[in-house]
Amino acid sequence: MNEITYHREGDYLLPDLIPPDSPRIGIWGMRRREFLRKHHSGIYTGLLLSGKLNSHLEEIDRQAEELLYQLVDQMARTEGITEQLKATNQMAWVVAMNSIQVRAEELSRLASLLRYDENMLSEILAQKTNAELLKEKRMLEDALQKSVSRSETVAGLYEKVYEDNASGKVTDEWFMQLSHKYEVERMELKEKIADLRDKMDALDSKQYHKDAFLAAVRKFMEMGTLTAPLLKELIDHIDVYETEGTGKNRTQRIVIYYRFVGYIELPETALCKSDNYKADTRQGVAVEYIPQPAQNKTQAPSLRK
Repeated sequence: MNEITYHREGDYLLPDLIPPDSPRIGIWGMRRREFLRKHHSGIYTGLLLSGKLNSHLEEIDRQAEELLYQLVDQMARTEGITEQLKATNQMAWVVAMNSIQVRAEELSRLASLLRYDENMLSEILAQKTNAELLKEKRMLEDALQKSVSRSETVAGLYEKVYEDNASGKVTDEWFMQLSHKYEVERMELKEKIADLRDKMDALDSKQYHKDAFLAAVRKFMEMGTLTAPLLKELIDHIDVYETEGTGKNRTQRIVIYYRFVGYIELPETALCKSDNYKADTRQGVAVEYIPQPAQNKTQAPSLRK
């Protein structure tokens, strides 16, 4: 046990206490603290009472910053964003690096959630998969019902035109034209109905998408170097929307759609609007990059890559 020393202040002896250094916790550590407090209060309380909370948050912050730095550096090299581009076309370099920063932060958030709360990420993916499967099933059932109904209608029309031709109400030429038309439509409907039924039978196999995506994220976390094939294995495409606003109030949406699962909305504590990446593109002009789809469904991306 360390011996406590004292010094005199008037009539009192005061202990020579040295306060601990203030914890160096950045944005990633603060996100982690908020995440634990809201979603895992037991773990949060345990770390707080044991005096290990700050050291835990500092370690999380350090790991996230290292991962983010590596991602930005490796993605820039993978996409050919070089110092030569910076020297020859600084504006293009700034735009490209800001885009990389946004994507790197999103991948870092995703990796952190998988590392520290795989159960929550699995639950998010399961809910997303179940909701999408239910929506797709309803669409397929509706399309199948309409196709079957139309097929029955076409069969009735074919039978009626045959009877009308036999009774002399419809000429042979007109009968040939109509019967050919109905036969073509009947065959098309038959093929469409079979395809719809196959798709409905295949819905159950889509449950594997969650596991396939988690496996791709784990591979991404384990790789020492980020390569173009690995990025393609993890990311399906990226929608880049037109910049909106003026001056310091400009915003631009950059939305990542991952392979197997599409866009993922992470928990609010791990992806807060106030934490959107914001950068000065030139003097007096800044852009806030929003990694979420637009609420206005009519807004279309200006670039998909």
